[in-house]
Amino acid sequence: MNSSHHPVIGPLSPREFLSARKCPRRWAIEASESRSGRGNPYEELQRAVACDAAENPGRERDVLVGDERIQGVLDFLEPDDQAPAGTRLVLCRGSLRLKARFREELRVLSLCARISGWRLSSVEVLLVDKEYRVADPAHPDPTLLFRRVPLAVASEAELDEVEHEVASVRSLLAGLSGAPLSEYPSCGSPNCSCQRHELPEHHVFTLFLASGTAERFMEQGIHRIVDIPEDAKLGRRQRIQRETLIQNEPYIDRGVIRDFVERLQYPVGYLDFEAIASPVPLYSGTTPWQYVPFLFSLHTEAEQGAPAQHTTFYCKPELDERAELASQLEAALAGLNSIVVFDASLEKRIMRSLLSAGFLDDEKLGDSFAERIVDLLPLFREFGWYSPEQRGSVSLKAILPLMTSQVGYTSLEVADGLSAGVEYLAARRDSVRALSAASNRNQLGKSLVEYCSVDTLGLYYIVKRLQAIAADAASTGAATPA
Repeated sequence: MNSSHHPVIGPLSPREFLSARKCPRRWAIEASESRSGRGNPYEELQRAVACDAAENPGRERDVLVGDERIQGVLDFLEPDDQAPAGTRLVLCRGSLRLKARFREELRVLSLCARISGWRLSSVEVLLVDKEYRVADPAHPDPTLLFRRVPLAVASEAELDEVEHEVASVRSLLAGLSGAPLSEYPSCGSPNCSCQRHELPEHHVFTLFLASGTAERFMEQGIHRIVDIPEDAKLGRRQRIQRETLIQNEPYIDRGVIRDFVERLQYPVGYLDFEAIASPVPLYSGTTPWQYVPFLFSLHTEAEQGAPAQHTTFYCKPELDERAELASQLEAALAGLNSIVVFDASLEKRIMRSLLSAGFLDDEKLGDSFAERIVDLLPLFREFGWYSPEQRGSVSLKAILPLMTSQVGYTSLEVADGLSAGVEYLAARRDSVRALSAASNRNQLGKSLVEYCSVDTLGLYYIVKRLQAIAADAASTGAATPA
């Protein structure tokens, strides 16, 4: 914990209020971490994209309501055709289904509306129809895209209760202003992230698949993995975690690594995609929340030990270049016997979408792509190689820095897939709406290609490390160590 940073209490958003009401400590932790901010940029962008499609002249959009205590944004206000002089609140979240939190947020938003002098006569939430297929992304048909679902209007008594809760929460938070985060009350739930904030580095919640197991140890007063008794009930991978921490060295299953290496047939490619999913289809013929690739990176190795050669294609946000991406991808994959990826499910899903859209030739690629895939994820998921510094994670971001120093993410402008998706979706939204780009599109493309290239070059170096381990085991006759 960084004890020098304390949460600043400004007007609470509905989400912040609901979080603080449930667990003040979790709210304080999240509010004090400046890098995380007080919102989810991807979720807010998705809401904005959905509101773009639902906008019409009869609706007032993004109405800020509330006061210095609590503030919210009403997606749309419109005349209520069922109530003379009435006002209907329309919520637009881009969701496929009605979520329980929508009702909680509605009560808080309704209070904010009342504070600003609005009296709501009805409420509807717009849910996205998953089967809708857009023809013109710049002009989606909102009557086909959305389903209107009515929600109950909060009564005055309910709003009075919410206002009392707001006053109580703010009083509590104000009274703790400047206090260490540990003094904020905790909800007490063993599953809440507030429980982990002050735990030691390798705590029991970093156990692989820790659900239930970590809570059991916490109840016994065991916070560190190394303090778990030898005879405690643990899964195989959790036991490996414990042993690697005690011994302070990676676990290496040379047999598993050898089997993986022997599957590779040269020439070998190392492939990764970047893709976006939007509540409103952004390309002709696509459906809501369909993953659409906008970038691929491929490093190829003609023979073992050969330098990696790079091929990439980036779809400009203002154009629909999926056909060209698929064409260049098909050409780049031709002649490769093994295609190394990290988590084949996404790559296969994207390839199926390109095939179904007719951008790839099924006869030329089709089943052969799946047959050539060599997925690195299972090796790490089964702890064929595991370092205590992974802290239970088997993501590429956790593994890459531990297996090679040749490439990394620290100097990149875009350093993770979520940020890549946010940046590209924002640029694509601007282009669909014929707005000027908020940022330099050339620089954005360069940053995204650089990020994706680190992923694929990283796969290349990880395989080099695995091959070295396998070769060393073969030369020494080493057995699989614990």
